[in-house]
Amino acid sequence: MADEKGLTLSQMLEADDMQPVPVDAPEWGGTVYVLPLTGTQRDMWDQLGINASQKGGSLAGIRSKLLQWSLCDAKGSRLNPTGEHVKKLGDKNGAVVERIACRVLEISGLKEPEKNEGS
Repeated sequence: MADEKGLTLSQMLEADDMQPVPVDAPEWGGTVYVLPLTGTQRDMWDQLGINASQKGGSLAGIRSKLLQWSLCDAKGSRLNPTGEHVKKLGDKNGAVVERIACRVLEISGLKEPEKNEGS
């Protein structure tokens, strides 16, 4: 039965809705953890795409930016890679970066989850 009163603003703001999600990265030697994008980060993500399409801009480095916003440790503390780290992430194996980026998009509600063969 649904709560007829709805959530209060305090309840919404206090809800812990940012849980770390593991992504296998055997090519890198283990598992990485990511968080969903925040509402503000989703707005920035949308704006990156709009700017690129309207202004003839480039999407180069967009996956690295996604990883920059979402990489965290197993407890959910953001890793906050900056500058040279973000560039180096962009220079890593594209298949691994894509796998992680796709998972971030999925848990952020921006992409349908991948269907495993046989399911």
